[in-house]
Amino acid sequence: NIIRLAQACRRRITTKRSCDSRSPVKVVGNGRSTFSMHLEQLRGWVEHHRSLPKQGSTRVHDERYLARFLNDQQQAFANGALAEAREQQLRSVPGMAGRLHAWGELRKVQPSFEAQVGTLMEWVRQHGRLPKYGVGDAHERRLGAFLNHQRAHLECAEPDEEKLALLLRVSGIQKQFRAWRNPRTSFEVRLAELKTWLQESGRLPSYGATDERERQLTTFLRKQQNLISQGSLSQDRKEQLASVNGLGELLDRWELRVGAAKKC
Repeated sequence: NIIRLAQACRRRITTKRSCDSRSPVKVVGNGRSTFSMHLEQLRGWVEHHRSLPKQGSTRVHDERYLARFLNDQQQAFANGALAEAREQQLRSVPGMAGRLHAWGELRKVQPSFEAQVGTLMEWVRQHGRLPKYGVGDAHERRLGAFLNHQRAHLECAEPDEEKLALLLRVSGIQKQFRAWRNPRTSFEVRLAELKTWLQESGRLPSYGATDERERQLTTFLRKQQNLISQGSLSQDRKEQLASVNGLGELLDRWELRVGAAKKC
């Protein structure tokens, strides 16, 4: 049963204890903040500022964070992965009905969900594997991004049964579903450790530090910067990094450097 498969693959809540914290660090599935929490933050922002947050704004950290959330929803919408229930919840936010209409106009010139799944099936048939996110030529990257967004179907209480049925026709997709089912905690635990470090020290960890804990956190940050430069850091993890005070500005600087390097 497709619905049971989706429910089995939905995120699980696990609690892990950080080695540097007395209180447990709660990890929700792969650590992403819940959609409903983001939605309420967005609603509060709009009620206070009377406008939707803007991408690339230099005003405040919260605006950039919420703008990234909206961008993620737009990408899910474009890739046929925004559930009807979530779309309706977004519409309830002032200004979002018009934004969703604009997204719909853009989607009219894009291939349909069915066509994209068909392209994915053909690519898998030719290559004998699923495309990887952020890897390969432009065609594989597009398909990898499309596939990556489909995990959203597994997070909904009422997934789109027809879309899931179509996805399940792709060779290897059930194995991918199982991989999505297993929570990835190493990133989230390290991020929680970094957040604790920032709260305790009031600064970012330094390169060349002699303290083992600080060196580990520096290595973690360097890895995230490298992933951004390669275009391989997912939007979900960008949002998690940006949600930590002090990291939003650092993330912006990394992305500006990548943009400048591409222009050279």
